[in-house]
Amino acid sequence: MLLVNQLWGEQVVDLGLCNGSRGIVRGWLRKHDSAEIEGIIVEFPSWKGKSFYPDDATKSKWIPVRFEETRHSLFRSKIRTQLPVRLAYAST
Repeated sequence: MLLVNQLWGEQVVDLGLCNGSRGIVRGWLRKHDSAEIEGIIVEFPSWKGKSFYPDDATKSKWIPVRFEETRHSLFRSKIRTQLPVRLAYAST
C-alpha cells in the first residue's frame, strides 16, 4: 500500500516516510480489550524512527496507522473517516 497523507498530523519525512511511501499491511490495530478496529499496522522499509515494538527487532519498521477524520470545506458538519493509504499492488 502507499501512504497518501501525513501520519498523526505530523510531517514524517525526516523519519523516512512521505506521500507515496510503500508498505506492507501486517495486521489490525485494535482498541484494548475490544474487537473494534482503530487502524492497521504497516511495515515501512524506509522507516528511520524509533521502533513501536522495542522488544521485537523483527517489528522495528512496523508503524500503527490510525483512521483520520476530514471535514468538508463548505459543509463543516460532513465528516469523512478513512485510512491515509491506498492499494499499490500494481504500482511500479
